[in-house]
Amino acid sequence: MTAGSYNLTSASNGQFSFLLPTQQAYTIVPVKDVNPLNGVNTLDVINITNHILGKKALGSPYQMIAADVNKSKKISAADLVQIRQLILNITTEFSNNTSWRFVDKAYKFTTNDPLSENFPEVIQINKLTTATSANFISVKVGDVTNNANGSNATGDNETRSANKLTLATADQDVAAGQEVKVNFTAKDFTNIAGYQFTIGFDVDALDFVGIEGVAADITGENFGLTHLENGKITTSWNGKSITTLSDNEVLFTVTFKANKSAKLSQAISVNSSLTPAMAFDANEEAMDVALVFNNNNGTVTSNNFALYQNEPNPFKEFTTIKFDLPEASKATLTIYDVTGKVVKAINGDFAKGSNLVRIERSEIPAAGTMYYQLDTDTNSAVKKMIIID
Repeated sequence: MTAGSYNLTSASNGQFSFLLPTQQAYTIVPVKDVNPLNGVNTLDVINITNHILGKKALGSPYQMIAADVNKSKKISAADLVQIRQLILNITTEFSNNTSWRFVDKAYKFTTNDPLSENFPEVIQINKLTTATSANFISVKVGDVTNNANGSNATGDNETRSANKLTLATADQDVAAGQEVKVNFTAKDFTNIAGYQFTIGFDVDALDFVGIEGVAADITGENFGLTHLENGKITTSWNGKSITTLSDNEVLFTVTFKANKSAKLSQAISVNSSLTPAMAFDANEEAMDVALVFNNNNGTVTSNNFALYQNEPNPFKEFTTIKFDLPEASKATLTIYDVTGKVVKAINGDFAKGSNLVRIERSEIPAAGTMYYQLDTDTNSAVKKMIIID
């Protein structure tokens, strides 16, 4: 601005208002650079991969701007690498981009290659003489599926289907000093487009040694190892095509060294503590992810943290929220609106395994889209629900 600099934070609905001296020239520059992971998950990688391979093009100029995370004016494997590293918590920001970009709403794209156009990201007012409006289209970088939460919240905001991707491994008793190979095997791995989750392990019981991909072109690039000291391994994978694996086929193997005697099912889990646990089927519908342990009797035990979709959803009278805890512990269930305002919080001591919380419509002050978040000392997950009148 030629008459000085004016800074204002918009309201939660994105609107802002300035009182400015007239007869001056101004440049309006929108900026938002927080929570790069907001709205970004493996489904975005799947969609961008399909675009690059020519299987299904991204449908709008704004999706293409979101996909160009390195601002190279083209969409390539380099963008996929940056998005994957963000999902895996290897990095915490895009190296050459802000988390949001803004395009002048009045601009009309004229070609099939919007990234080659010099689309305006600021609005110039040559001489302010009267009340003037300036409107922008916001683009969440990396989020081509348009599920970012404008209130800046992060986490898993995907609505889940009733299906679940289940992985399995053999339960075993380990002894101090023993090398332990944990094979993560397929179970009902049918028509899967991709997955992501966090592998948690007890750092007092196990030391990480290495990891090896076996099936479905899984490689070291599909894992994040930057939080090993906290007992967390992140993983994100998608195939070049929809993938089906035979039951008991090994996807990948994680090798540990035992520090003490322990039961494996009490020492490792699949959870959402860093990378939210979710998988995507051929229809790009989100599913929960679970890990089960096969014991010597052929039965199955589980040791997982999971937050499920509320039922019914949408709801007008009441809904129930189900979640699983790997052990009895304190937890907080928080419900907040799209602006991030907390409308209800439930703190309690919950049991190991399945838990169920009932929410009455009268406890929520307004209808519309809400988010609910479950937090323990070691895990966190977020989901979206809809309230109707």
